[in-house]
Amino acid sequence: DILYVFDVTKPLTPINEMVGYELNGEAVDLVMLDDYRLITAVQRESPHPRDGWLENAWVFNMRSPIVGQYVGRVKPPGNQLAISEHFLYTTTSAPAGGNTSTSVLRVMDTSDSPATSLVGEVEFPGHVVDLAVAGKYVYAAGKEQLVVINVSDPKRPTVVTQSSEFPNVYPLTVAGQCLYSGR
Repeated sequence: DILYVFDVTKPLTPINEMVGYELNGEAVDLVMLDDYRLITAVQRESPHPRDGWLENAWVFNMRSPIVGQYVGRVKPPGNQLAISEHFLYTTTSAPAGGNTSTSVLRVMDTSDSPATSLVGEVEFPGHVVDLAVAGKYVYAAGKEQLVVINVSDPKRPTVVTQSSEFPNVYPLTVAGQCLYSGR
């Protein structure tokens, strides 16, 4: 996959492609961390079929998008990303046996540029396909359910709701007091 940067400074004219960066995998999510740090979640097929997909989250310095540069990786990585203030939320999902999956939400502190450090994490059943964050809650959309996680204490995120009444509610976004979703 290629990470493309487009110039949209003149909205009335066609969007101009400025540059592309090779990612060595499929881009599955992007977030802007601040004015210049872009994080992209990338997955690619493992060389060993038993391992499935390998996931990475790469950090690019985009102060000058034309000469953006790779500056590091988010460790541990995730394939779904959400950002609020100086916290990055990432998830990984893995088979748990049979037809079930388990996911981990990780809270990462991004205040030390360009690195991130793990602050807290919580595990819950299901396979996460999208994240949204608003205030002290992270919403994790899964194939089986919608999970709401309280992150008011970043060191100890806690699952407050798991509802299988809302399967396949993604993509997600939150604005005001409403959670918006496709289905």
